[in-house]
Amino acid sequence: MGTQNILFDGTVFAIAETNAAARTGVFFLLRDLALALESTRGVHLSLTTAPDFMPLLDQAVSGTALQSTLDPGRRLRVGLEPWAFLSTFHPVHPQLHTIPQLSVFQIVYDLSFHACPDLVKQSGLEFEQAVIGSIATAGHAVCISENTRNDVIKFFGFPPERASVVYPAVRSDLERAPEGAGRGQAPAWVGLPPGAQYVLALSTLEPRKNLATSLKAFLTACEAAPEAPLYFVVGGVDGWGDQMRLFDEAPDHLKERVRLLGYVTDPLLPGLLEGALCLLYPSLYEGFGLPPLEAMSRGVPVIVSNAGSLPEVTGDAGVVADVFDHQTMGEAIARWARDPAERDAVGARGRAQAARFSWYDSANKLVEIMQANVKPG
Repeated sequence: MGTQNILFDGTVFAIAETNAAARTGVFFLLRDLALALESTRGVHLSLTTAPDFMPLLDQAVSGTALQSTLDPGRRLRVGLEPWAFLSTFHPVHPQLHTIPQLSVFQIVYDLSFHACPDLVKQSGLEFEQAVIGSIATAGHAVCISENTRNDVIKFFGFPPERASVVYPAVRSDLERAPEGAGRGQAPAWVGLPPGAQYVLALSTLEPRKNLATSLKAFLTACEAAPEAPLYFVVGGVDGWGDQMRLFDEAPDHLKERVRLLGYVTDPLLPGLLEGALCLLYPSLYEGFGLPPLEAMSRGVPVIVSNAGSLPEVTGDAGVVADVFDHQTMGEAIARWARDPAERDAVGARGRAQAARFSWYDSANKLVEIMQANVKPG
């Protein structure tokens, strides 16, 4: 087929320009997907957003490979020739469905509030309903995992023929970072003593991330390997659900081994990952799970729960345990603290697993989906 015209909603980029906390996994996923599409042969990519956000979007992409996608000289013939509108986070505006030759595609990351009814946050439920409702009668769901696709069909009765999977991949700046970048310095700037080994958690602090089980697993590891200088390092902003109380209420001997970093800036991430004994990520539900993929890409073993898409992402390259099985998780940490050879072998499997995910493949898969589901002219 000929050129695929894609109108890409860049609102997330605009918001992140003034709000560093918005640079979450969704931001990096969209940034790398846009870059991959921009460099894909046969794709004409144009970023857009609401008029009020256009100055911020212009700032966000200035000096990057995406700058040309905002060139006002590239006249958009939306409605006059076939275009695919990629809604990247917010619900699709109903009027978009009425534009001739404009086909609507909505990225769906997860349905965490529907999948975790015990952690109901009404605004979250309403948002998920609005997103899927906006493409219920027309439009295509682009899901970031097979698990998310299954949930879209299960919870909303969404037509399977209008739901596809496009996997994310490792964020490009992390992939380009040289091996060993900052690994030796990580324990020091985290505030750990020489020779310390640390278990790493990377996530927004919210109930879905199952931090209570993470703390129990870490305590189990400390008890199983009392000779190991183990610490628990947590990177991520405080979200909802008052998760800080879990750390406030922990016994003193456990508190002494916990380090709360808050938001981890981009330059520090490679060294923080590589210096870790392992990544602990027993989430109650994930639409994909970028932190485990990022850790595996740096040869760091991962421990994840068997919930949501996490087994889909890690395959057999890490430890997959029941969401509340802190014993299995803790015993794995203790083994790796005692046996570096086993740890490295698991890390090597993780590298191979992470290499299966590619932004090049993701961009081409998305284009295939768009070309197969365009609105008739």
